[in-house]
Amino acid sequence: MQQDNIKQVDIAVIGAGISGSAAAFELSKTSSTLLIEAESAPGYHSTGRSAALYTPNYGGDTVCALHRCAHGFMTAPPSAFTKTPLLTERSAISVAIPGYEYLITELIEKSSEISPVVAMSVEEAIERCPLLKK
Repeated sequence: MQQDNIKQVDIAVIGAGISGSAAAFELSKTSSTLLIEAESAPGYHSTGRSAALYTPNYGGDTVCALHRCAHGFMTAPPSAFTKTPLLTERSAISVAIPGYEYLITELIEKSSEISPVVAMSVEEAIERCPLLKK
């Protein structure tokens, strides 16, 4: 390998999913950064599933903290990052089977201004999403 073909960088980020891409973008402001992806397109695997629903109050405390930190970027990405919006507003319904209602209570407790969670009756949930009916 010729030495001329090797580019030295300060930081290499492996994985061009949403987290890797965002990290590389931010790091590139202060360091030479290389983003490495094995797939033919960024966001090919879990990002495609995770990005389908951005829920800042879902997950453990660390994940929720990361969501809060990323919220500004996700809602208003820099024009140098993308010309198209990353998010489109939508609603979601979370349900729990009998005996696991505490999980819904935990989700409601994580409600925030940026991602409000509203409790609703079983009847209202079925009205909004008829597929939930037995």
